[in-house]
Amino acid sequence: MALTLSDGSGELEAARSAVSMARKCEATSAAHFKDSEEQLSAAHQQLSAAQQQLSAAQQRVENARTQCQCAKQQREKAEEYLKGIESKWEVIDVDIGDSDDEQEEKNRASKRARRAARSQTARAA
Repeated sequence: MALTLSDGSGELEAARSAVSMARKCEATSAAHFKDSEEQLSAAHQQLSAAQQQLSAAQQRVENARTQCQCAKQQREKAEEYLKGIESKWEVIDVDIGDSDDEQEEKNRASKRARRAARSQTARAA
């Protein structure tokens, strides 16, 4: 079978067209690849920022937990101090008796003791 010039020209044109389409496809794929790499880089940066935010948030939670525990201990100490002061004043009140004047003095003393306890608690904080 002999090839004619017209047959070769059509085949040559088809091959050139295929190469042209392949080049366009390659260029499009390269552009998509570059975009994907840029998106990946941006995502890594966002991930890094998010990890830093997470770490900072975890540190804030830990600090808040420590402060809460410290405040609880201070409250417990203040309550123990107040109980000691109240029990001291209860013993004195029993010795004094319960007349009206003595009851007023008892109330004033109790108020002074509470103020002293609050003051002591405020200084401890």
